[in-house]
Amino acid sequence: MAVAALGRGPTQLLADLNATGFFFENLVVRDVRIYAQRRGGHVHHWRDQNQNEVDIIVTLPDGRWAAFEVKMNPADTDKAAAALHSFAAKVDHGKAGPRQHSG
Repeated sequence: MAVAALGRGPTQLLADLNATGFFFENLVVRDVRIYAQRRGGHVHHWRDQNQNEVDIIVTLPDGRWAAFEVKMNPADTDKAAAALHSFAAKVDHGKAGPRQHSG
């Protein structure tokens, strides 16, 4: 709906993949927020002074958390995984709680 409200369609989305990526990321954040809220969780974004960032951080009431990068291009997967590992290494688990591991 956001794309249509801006008077955009497939032609414009394909012509500006950067903007399309932002639309996609926002849709993913919206969906993750819906699932997180059902568990009492919250969705956050993180960026440090060096412009390192994580697209989505979900925190749950019991202190567990998980971080996610949103990418449309499969070629960006390794870079996103490296960024998540770097982020996780910087987290003070004594303050933030244990991270949620996925299989």
